[in-house]
Amino acid sequence: MRRRRHRTWLLHHLLAGFVCLSSASINCGVARAIDIHSLGKLVVVAAVKGDSDAAHPLEAADFDLTCTTPVAFSVRLRTDAAGLANTFARPGKCLLTSRAPVLVDGKSYSWRGNVELFRDKETRLELSDDNASTQEGRQTPPTIESNQSKDLTSEDVLPEIVFKVEPNYPPRAKRDRLRGTVVCQAVIGDDGYVRDVKVLSSTSPIFNESSILAVSQRRYLPAQRSGRAIAVYFTMKLDFNIF
Repeated sequence: MRRRRHRTWLLHHLLAGFVCLSSASINCGVARAIDIHSLGKLVVVAAVKGDSDAAHPLEAADFDLTCTTPVAFSVRLRTDAAGLANTFARPGKCLLTSRAPVLVDGKSYSWRGNVELFRDKETRLELSDDNASTQEGRQTPPTIESNQSKDLTSEDVLPEIVFKVEPNYPPRAKRDRLRGTVVCQAVIGDDGYVRDVKVLSSTSPIFNESSILAVSQRRYLPAQRSGRAIAVYFTMKLDFNIF
């Protein structure tokens, strides 16, 4: 019984974080888990009328959310096909800014404004023609420093996981009482989403699909450099050992 409890404890903690591998091309570290109830959630809804009578969702609009309290933090947002974008951040006052004007029916739209996030509450911010800065014709996008550096330094703040998805034990492996380990590499983007997941090593291909699916659905507060969100490479080790 004691050994079984120890294995369960070990599996839980390995899945909660990252294991550093010796590789010159991959940055490694341990992402701290954070209580999602201690954060505030921001939901951005973007829709404009343009020359139409009804508002239409604004897809692929990019924004920077920059917060200064209690610590400097930023994250990049992009609206989906429904004009929605969301993220989590520590409670405090933040600034939402368009990364570039969006052209609709020959008119450029951009937004800049303050928003405050509260602990364990959702703040909804609706962006429309009424609160946008508009200009006729295509405008030159502002120059924004790229945040896609994937090289971590000792001064950087590591990502913090806010939504963890555990891998499902493959039915065949469970039936045959198979154990396994999968090591994945992924990019945690400056928007906190996980992408470009691939398997670096695996004791059996039977565990690969479940591992990739679980890792790709996780959500993080992105890594920070000087108060700016950056994308970073991480390696993750997932153990399958329920027997």
